[in-house]
Amino acid sequence: HSTGGRALAVALAGVESNKILNWGAKRWNNYQQLERFKLHGVPTIEFTDSLRKSNNWVGAGVTVWGRKYNHTKGLDIVRYHHPKWQTSDYWIQVVPDVVQEWRVHVFDGKHIYQGLKWYRPETAISGSLVHRHGVSDLVRNRLTGWRMKHDVVVPGNVKRAAIDAVGALGYLYGAVDVMVDGEGQVYVIECNLCPGMDESTLNTYVKVIKSWART
Repeated sequence: HSTGGRALAVALAGVESNKILNWGAKRWNNYQQLERFKLHGVPTIEFTDSLRKSNNWVGAGVTVWGRKYNHTKGLDIVRYHHPKWQTSDYWIQVVPDVVQEWRVHVFDGKHIYQGLKWYRPETAISGSLVHRHGVSDLVRNRLTGWRMKHDVVVPGNVKRAAIDAVGALGYLYGAVDVMVDGEGQVYVIECNLCPGMDESTLNTYVKVIKSWART
């Protein structure tokens, strides 16, 4: 489990309940998540497992990334002309003109917490060093200069998309990554079952899970 998962287990030690919480028990890989989102009408990105179709997208001027079914920290991402492009498991269209990227935490059908990514370039390190830390420089994370703001109000369409995404996957909980473009369109990217947690996020989960366990 993640560091956050271990901290959560410690914080919940001694809580008695007949309920079972399988933290991190993943039912769907990342491509299957996208399929479930599309099936259930959850707004998401364009994706394909066809190499020919992905090449056609590139030929039409679309920015496309190749990805693996199971990935973490963006290390699987490859772009066109990369030697591993053809052996990607699937390909996605990159959302253009992203103006917001949210992480929305959902538990038992309800929004419980949120984070809005904001850029602090002075905290970023070089791309080569990012890779040494096991993270892709193509994703928005702490090493590439991104931080989370928690004291923000989640737009209704972002919140609804996150709740619907967790429901589409049949999960009790999830940390859902949602992008918003310049026209206000939302795109669910993925649902994380082992999210990284700072202190405030951890405390929120502990409070919510304790309440759920005792009902």
